[in-house]
Amino acid sequence: MKRLNGTETKALLILSIVAPVGLLAAFRLTGILEEPITISESITVEAVSWSTSRPAETREPYMILIDRRGVVNSYTDGKVSFSLNAWAITYFEKWVGAPFEGADGLVMRLINVLNVSEGFIDSFVVRFSQTGDSAFVDLLEDPDMMDLYGVKLVEVHDWLKESYIESYGIDQPKHCRMEVQLYWVFLDAQNSVQQSMTINLEATYFNGTAYRKLIVPILLKVYNSEA
Repeated sequence: MKRLNGTETKALLILSIVAPVGLLAAFRLTGILEEPITISESITVEAVSWSTSRPAETREPYMILIDRRGVVNSYTDGKVSFSLNAWAITYFEKWVGAPFEGADGLVMRLINVLNVSEGFIDSFVVRFSQTGDSAFVDLLEDPDMMDLYGVKLVEVHDWLKESYIESYGIDQPKHCRMEVQLYWVFLDAQNSVQQSMTINLEATYFNGTAYRKLIVPILLKVYNSEA
């Protein structure tokens, strides 16, 4: 083994410091390692509500159409325009197919549209917060059932009381659109529990000078058959 002299040892030490620093800078430039974002302002829009009632319990499985338009909540200030559309399409009673497996629930479409005229869209999270433990959300992750523009999914966490979709904008976009299908499954067999869920669109964007966060909520309620 060759012994290193003082000059060689010093050069090797400098290289051992410079190389990791160079890699760290490269990771930041390529987006592999993200810089922490400081949110200068957070705005929460007033929630809008949508509700329907469940039919009386039956022994036979069936399905009915619920709503052909859905409910929309939005925000705009002339430079920013965000909207969240929750569309409850079909109600299933004692449906045998997945993910209901004999339970009841709704098939829904969720549409997020985000536009900025200055700056760019950094990321957004859609959160599903339920009351009680008698329901869950199953998000369909089939690419053929999704419509994604300017956005990439990072994580999908479902079948939880607090489920969410996390995504980020591709190449600092000014326009993003995401449409996904989900199932809201009710586990109470007698149609006796009022189900409630809040969907929050939490969008982070850069307006040209600072990062801002916008929260757009929708409250969904499904009343029991005796209400």
